Amino acid sequence: MHKHTQLLLSLSAGLSMLLVTSTSSAGYLVMVGGDAVWPSTDDPSPICYVGIVNDQGLTDCLAGWQLKLVIVPIGDATGQLRFGMADLPRLEAEEYLLWGDSGVLDGPDPPPEPLITGPADEVVIGDYALSGFGSEIPASVKTLAKMSFVASGDAHGAFGLAVVPGPDSSFWASLDPVEFTAVIHAYGNVPATGDRVVVGRVLVGVPEPHVLAMLVTGIVFLLVGGRRLGRHG
Repeated sequence: MHKHTQLLLSLSAGLSMLLVTSTSSAGYLVMVGGDAVWPSTDDPSPICYVGIVNDQGLTDCLAGWQLKLVIVPIGDATGQLRFGMADLPRLEAEEYLLWGDSGVLDGPDPPPEPLITGPADEVVIGDYALSGFGSEIPASVKTLAKMSFVASGDAHGAFGLAVVPGPDSSFWASLDPVEFTAVIHAYGNVPATGDRVVVGRVLVGVPEPHVLAMLVTGIVFLLVGGRRLGRHG
């Protein structure tokens, strides 16, 4: 594990002591933009982006964040899905919330790429703002982390990308402008305690939506064509 990540995990342990001043910010949601579809595990894994969005017009600045993520099968999913890698967004086009102000990426000691390599059953990843106070969380989704996956040969179905709650696991932090101390917050859709919260899905062995639409169209065409032939036969 890279020393920046170790530092962040040590920081999270210290921040958990400030629970008396922590709050739950209902407007700041962890989310994945849409299902990550992996039709065939013979092909490279899709890249899944986990982001944060402000849907309440709040004005707090994010000075640091951490996510502990696991993968859980949904419904009748079979086999196993694990993390292949996890990393911070390194390209401007990936719209990282702390772009240009990342304590991990923009510090004097560049980290390896990716930060975390698998296979892994869980990942803990995070960052902090070099500037101290950080960035406002906008109404449009900004990226926090990205990841890929590895699957067993019999993996098929829907797998949930789940956030593990708790002040030592998943949180975001702001900086008190008066006391100049960190205040940790639970994400709005991930309670400070309780069960894991699924924020996105990976669909393994499932065709892309447009392929399904083509298949349905083809079946309908064959059925209609068959009926017409039957009438004129």
